[in-house]
Amino acid sequence: MPDAKTTRSARLADQFEAAQESFIGLVESLTVEHWRMKGKNTPELRTTRTRAEPWG
Repeated sequence: MPDAKTTRSARLADQFEAAQESFIGLVESLTVEHWRMKGKNTPELRTTRTRAEPWG
């Protein structure tokens, strides 16, 4: 009978592998347009201040 740690480790490894394969599939499906898109949290979209300006 396998011990609980081995069983849990195997289950977690399987879950990680499935998640990784899913993520790889998503990344491979992206188009050039997707890669060039700017996200909502892109620094220049969040604020008009430059990094050199003081915040105080």
